[in-house]
Amino acid sequence: MQTESDNKTQDKITRSDNQQKKSSDTKELMSIIFFAGNLGFTMVLCILAGFFLGLWLDKIFGSNHFFLIIFLIAGIIAGFFQCYRLIKKDLKL
Repeated sequence: MQTESDNKTQDKITRSDNQQKKSSDTKELMSIIFFAGNLGFTMVLCILAGFFLGLWLDKIFGSNHFFLIIFLIAGIIAGFFQCYRLIKKDLKL
């Protein structure tokens, strides 16, 4: 039969285990949030780089949004490719 001190000790161990589980869950959640933010930042950065490069080249050559469209599409493709590489690296495929 367990005494009251044994029950208190068991409660402390259970609380400690629960706190460790919550801590690891929090770390995992923060890691997922950081990864999602990193993907979003990468995608936006690639698209904006393509947009501004195309805009700049249109001003230099006086074309009517030709370079803007080309480099915007290239930025979108580059963004998806970079996100794919990040996901592949994270999943270690």
